[in-house]
Amino acid sequence: MELLKFFSILAVFLLPCSASPVQELVTDLNNIPRRMDAQEEISNVVREQAIEQLSEVFGIPRRPQHRLEQKSPPQFMMDLYRSVADDSGITKASNPYHANIIRSFPNKGQRSKTFFYFNVSSVPALEDVLQAELHLYKLKPKGRLDESLKQHFFEVHVHQLLSDEFDPENTRLIGARLVSAHGTGWEVFSITPAVTSWLHDPSSNYGLMVTVTTMTGMQLTDNSVIRFAKKKEHHGSKQPILVVFTNDGRPRTEAATIDGSGGSADYDYTYDYIMQTYGDMLHPAVERHRRRKPDVNTSTNRYQEESTRQRRAAGTERPSDPTVTRQWKSPCSRQKLYVDFEEIGWSGWIIAPRGYNAYHCKGECPFPLGQTSKPTNHATVQSIVNALSVEDDVSMPCCVPDKLVAISLLYFDEDDNVILKQYDDMVAASCGCH
Repeated sequence: MELLKFFSILAVFLLPCSASPVQELVTDLNNIPRRMDAQEEISNVVREQAIEQLSEVFGIPRRPQHRLEQKSPPQFMMDLYRSVADDSGITKASNPYHANIIRSFPNKGQRSKTFFYFNVSSVPALEDVLQAELHLYKLKPKGRLDESLKQHFFEVHVHQLLSDEFDPENTRLIGARLVSAHGTGWEVFSITPAVTSWLHDPSSNYGLMVTVTTMTGMQLTDNSVIRFAKKKEHHGSKQPILVVFTNDGRPRTEAATIDGSGGSADYDYTYDYIMQTYGDMLHPAVERHRRRKPDVNTSTNRYQEESTRQRRAAGTERPSDPTVTRQWKSPCSRQKLYVDFEEIGWSGWIIAPRGYNAYHCKGECPFPLGQTSKPTNHATVQSIVNALSVEDDVSMPCCVPDKLVAISLLYFDEDDNVILKQYDDMVAASCGCH
């Protein structure tokens, strides 16, 4: 600003009839804030476009505005995430029922202690429902049991309501199981038929009703015997949830670990064959060592290194020689590429992971390709044509991912549902020349 003030004062003493270089400089300096604002605006537009494209990759049309500090995900979903993904989000095991999307829905029904309602309208109708489970946390009986109720097991029935009236006669039985009278913990009921019908006809979702009978078939009206935790009365970790396992039709990728392995399974050429066939067409110093098989555990080519050392000793090294200049390039390898969800503004609704390392491939694929480059046969031929300069427009093979693995993401959607979703081909497990 001091520099700008100096040039502004100086311009006052200049002749107004001509635009001097100083006046032009003052004009340019006055325009700097405007240019910076324009550049910042462009940068913000590009950022928003990039985030929108990233949202499309993750299949999230609208980003929720929640803050994680205000929400507590169901413990079941947290445990499920830890069982299928490692700390970095890499998928390590298949989801139950081989589902690639798992959603949990909170209970919205407050009509009575035996009424439950779950809004599943966010599940696309095109997804295939593999399994739907009602998770209820059973509490201890309240008070002492009547002598006629002192038995070890009761039968719990889950009914689908067929109308808006809370009428036990107008229901469909969709699940039942024996429950211990004195035990506590989660009880799981399969209610797939009900959820499937709700997705086909959303207007048919009137909720669920739970009833309890003795082993002799007598229905209990006393809710103090078999009790389930419900909203506001018990801790958030014990709230009822509906868990829906679906498949959206994407080709399923088997769980894999990053172990550095990979590459072409039909790799069937040898250095000896390449060098014996094409060695006399390459640099003489390389040809003299064509029968020496390189160490496949090293990332650089020993033919190149040996020929370069000999040319240096003889004083015949040529900077323009591609076999010399390429030696100093980094070979094809995997490099870090960390995606931080906090930096892109997604940390408020993504539960886990906080970010992940996508990795990227970088480096050259010079002739002759070593086994550590894991080349395809096509890349091998391309490297030969490039080295022989048979075609001017044929480049070296590219360093690209040759093995990709999936990540699992646990997050809140805009309706407070918690979703565990598997995203295929998100991490470069290894790199090769293709």
